[in-house]
Amino acid sequence: MSATTPHPRLAEAFERHRAGDLAAAEQAYRAVLAERGEDADALNGLAGLSLVQRRPNQALALLRRALAQRPESAVIWSNLARAALGSGRSEDAARAAQRACELGGDTVDDLLLLGNALRDLDRTDESEAAFERAAQKAPGQLAPAYNLAISHLTAGQHERALRELKALTARFPAQPAVRHSLANALAAVGRHAEALVEYRATTEQSPGFVAAWTNYALTCLEVGELDEAAAALDHALDLRPGEPVAVAAAGVLAQREGDAARIAQLFDVDRVIVAGELPLPAQVPDRQAWHDAIEAEILALPHLRRDLASKTTRDGRQSGNLAAIGHGALGAFVAALRETLAARIDAHASRQHGVDPVLVAPPPARWHLNLWATVLDPAGHQDPHLHPSGWLSGVYYLRAAASPDDRAGWIEFGAPPTVLQGDTPPTVHALQPREGELVTFPSYLYHRTVPHRGDGLRISLAFDVVPLPA
Repeated sequence: MSATTPHPRLAEAFERHRAGDLAAAEQAYRAVLAERGEDADALNGLAGLSLVQRRPNQALALLRRALAQRPESAVIWSNLARAALGSGRSEDAARAAQRACELGGDTVDDLLLLGNALRDLDRTDESEAAFERAAQKAPGQLAPAYNLAISHLTAGQHERALRELKALTARFPAQPAVRHSLANALAAVGRHAEALVEYRATTEQSPGFVAAWTNYALTCLEVGELDEAAAALDHALDLRPGEPVAVAAAGVLAQREGDAARIAQLFDVDRVIVAGELPLPAQVPDRQAWHDAIEAEILALPHLRRDLASKTTRDGRQSGNLAAIGHGALGAFVAALRETLAARIDAHASRQHGVDPVLVAPPPARWHLNLWATVLDPAGHQDPHLHPSGWLSGVYYLRAAASPDDRAGWIEFGAPPTVLQGDTPPTVHALQPREGELVTFPSYLYHRTVPHRGDGLRISLAFDVVPLPA
């Protein structure tokens, strides 16, 4: 049988795949590979199964093998972009989506992939251009217009996004995601009463929409409607116990209401924060020399970008996802971090005993790593934020630039953004960064950095442990 002739079991695999019989489809794809070796269609099909099962790293490996056999396939490049987006590799996703567009003639799906990857990279103008091209190709479709509006919202163009989302809500009233985004846009421009109306309508239309309940609660907290916030959070946490944004909002509510028991559960420093030196890899004899090498690699990164609109870094630069790096000093750090995180996950899980079950998500059996570098200039800092996609988050310090006297350069935990704070000062714990130290904490925990002083840079590597389905 010619290597270019489709294997007879591929038709069976495709049919099983379309029918949703994933186990049978996988068996058929693997039978093709066992007989033929590197078959691009079978590899692409297996990668599609991995994407459905939310195994993006496995999909990436399969798709790279498929591209080695068929480098001019727009479909395979498109799937590679999806897999890269799913694993947080936005730079790789943008390159793959661009190649898919070049080979496939700018399909709407590929333009949407490209726009989403570029939006993740804060390449706002290019992202908007991709969505505009998609909208021109499919003027009656929701997805291009909706993504364009979300791109404007993410970039801080709130009034423009608001006009677009109002029009889309009128055109597509049965789409709760559109109404939810309209509510978010209204909240972003301070039109809280209107936002609450849209959040209520969204939750009535889609009672299982966790993010709508959570954002409803956050807006209630902003305007002081604490009882309404509590009811919305009850819904969110019943639907998804331990959801990071909902737990963070529950912490804000506890601080506003003086709920000492819940404050203790969420903000007990000895329970929720673990700090300790990251063990040196066996091949690294000297930590300072290793730090110097990592710093040089970070500062040479082509995607180290300044003051991104969608990030909380101020007077500083931030990289894309570094978790896939497998070489050099950064590669050694990634390997050491992955090894240490297994123990840290266990340590944090063991500290959850006695905590209200709705506030606790179980430790992930499977997870992927998002890792990025942050380089702060003098007076640079991070605004209060949390990490909504993670189960566990953390930071490793290469250059601490922290003053022991006035907390300049320190990291502070527990204080939400000012708009969420009430009359009572929030419970705050400050930690002085130390070079070589790995600090981990639950992803729901609001944190910020105090502006640092001096002439040097403050350089750190932050990360999220992002759960995947078992």
